[in-house]
Amino acid sequence: IISGLVGAEMFIRYRGHIDGAPHIPISKLAERLTEIDRERLVVLYCHSGMSSIDGSYVLKRAGYPRVRSLAGGILGWREAGNATQTA
Repeated sequence: IISGLVGAEMFIRYRGHIDGAPHIPISKLAERLTEIDRERLVVLYCHSGMSSIDGSYVLKRAGYPRVRSLAGGILGWREAGNATQTA
């Protein structure tokens, strides 16, 4: 599971997101834990990689054993030549 942590829907629409990744605002992450499968590897991303680190701590404290933060965020993802969706 790759999950996008961003503050506003507009950011996703204009900056892009990883196809198939659910959008969970970081401010709602603790409230929406039931949407994230504890048994799977969870990779969080944000714009540049900082908020996803914070989000990974939330999940680890909640007992998620396999959590990672995407280094460089969506910016790094794009710089590496990976595709994003803008709609």
